[in-house]
Formats: sequence, C-alpha cells, structure tokens
Amino acid sequence: MALTALLALAGVTGCGGGDDNSADTGGLQDAGSVQAASVAAAWSPAFLYASLAPGESNRFYVQFTASGNSKRLDVNVVPEISPYVVILPRSFSDVRAGQVYRLEVTLRSPAPMAVGVKDGVIQLREGRRVWSRPLPVDLTFSPIPLPPDPGAQGMATIEGVDADGDGVRDDIQRYVGFLAYKTESGHAALTQLAKAEQAILLAEDPEAIRSAAEAVSRAIQCLFFVRGERSDAAALADLLQSEILNTVDRSLRYIAAQSALSGMAFTSQPDDWPNMCDFDPMNMDVEARVQ
Repeated sequence: MALTALLALAGVTGCGGGDDNSADTGGLQDAGSVQAASVAAAWSPAFLYASLAPGESNRFYVQFTASGNSKRLDVNVVPEISPYVVILPRSFSDVRAGQVYRLEVTLRSPAPMAVGVKDGVIQLREGRRVWSRPLPVDLTFSPIPLPPDPGAQGMATIEGVDADGDGVRDDIQRYVGFLAYKTESGHAALTQLAKAEQAILLAEDPEAIRSAAEAVSRAIQCLFFVRGERSDAAALADLLQSEILNTVDRSLRYIAAQSALSGMAFTSQPDDWPNMCDFDPMNMDVEARVQ
C-alpha cells in the first residue's frame, strides 16, 4: 500500500507532490592572490565537524605533522567560517619536517543563529602561499544535535549511513532536524515516520514488510495528531518520503514491497491518534489537540 493510501486512512485523499555541500577548494580559487599548496601536512583528525545549538561551542585539539621546513607559518581561517572559529596559536615559527604541531580550535555558534550549515577550511600559510592541504571544517547550526552529512557514502546503498544506529539514516536525520527544529512534537513524529519508512526498505520478507507498513500507519496518525489544525501532516509526510526514496534503488525497493501489502486494511479514528505515537505527545508542544 503506497503512502497515498496510508494517508487516506487519516482522511486525506491525496498528498502534495538540504544542505549546501558543494566541493570546497580550500580557498584556492583565486590563483592571482593566493598560491596553491606545494607541501603536504598530515592533519589529525582529518576534518572537524560540530553540530551546535545557538550560543554553544565545542573545543577540539588538532595537530599536523610537517613534511617540510618553514621559517614561519600562519594559521588562516577562510571567510566563510571565520566568525565561528577561534584558533590558538595563530602562527608557528621555525617549523621542521617530521615535527608535530598542535592547535586548539574552538567552534562556536552565536546566539541567535539561523539554522543551517557552514563549510570551510583552516589553512597553513607561508606568506601568501597556502603551505599545505587545508583542514576541512563542517558546521551545522541547529538546536537539535545532528550527525555529519554522509554525502555520497549515504547514497551508495539502500540502507545508507546510520552512524548512531537509531534506525534513521543520517541524511534523513539531518533533513528532519532542519524541517522540524522549531517543534519537539513535530520532530518526534517525523522521526517515528522515518524509522517506519526505512524499515519497509530494509524488510526481507512479506511479514516484515507488513509489520513496517503498520508502523507507517501509526506514525502518520501520530503526525496528524501533533500537527492538528495546521493541516500540513500530509504534505510533511510526502516531503519526508521523497527524501527517503532519493535513489533509484530505494524507489524500486519500495515499489517492490507494495506487493506484500495487497489486501491489507488500516483503520483510523482521530480519538486514537495520540495513542499511535511512540512518545508521549501530551507532554510536548502539541500544536493543537484533538477535541
């Protein structure tokens, strides 16, 4: 049974039809003002990531191993992320190949701060020359802690990347976080629906598919309850499913699973919607409760 049919059980006859992760070149686009790196340095860790709520900060200790000599290296943060990064020290003198040098990097989020992402790099510069490969920095600003964007790795398989094992792919966890960060109940309901939809994709037999479909039905009813009079539950469910089925393989797996749902019937009564949530919606910021 497709999502449209599952939505129908809640009295809906139809439903409506991320991150900016473009490649970062380390601030080397303007060859006339900054010369490209010619010396390698091994960074540890290889990149920095932080998910920050407004006013929050995280401190990291970073090191690089020099593969060449330099009289002086300056630590530079590209403009895209410089307002959110504090580094100590800002320079190193008499750098020697094979030696390890350490930095303290604090990533911070102003208060207030709009929800979104910022990507950039930390560079080592010798004068105007970028001395080595930069250290990538990815920042997510959200009141809800979110995992790093899995990128292409998250698209490589049907199951994707679920680093914390919570049953929701990391890319979907980020999508839900950005979509519903203003409402605790909306975030919880969409997360419940995401887990159920993912379970359909990963189900290996008809019984498991039917069990997951029942979970989808419960999650949709829960979503209708917590969204109440806003009447956007169907649109939100449709948007979420579009993100979940974001590759050909995932879409084909979902279509194939529909055959196991033939003949299934779902019932729904608005009075029962609060009981369909796998969390306690009455103790959250439910926008409008069923009368």
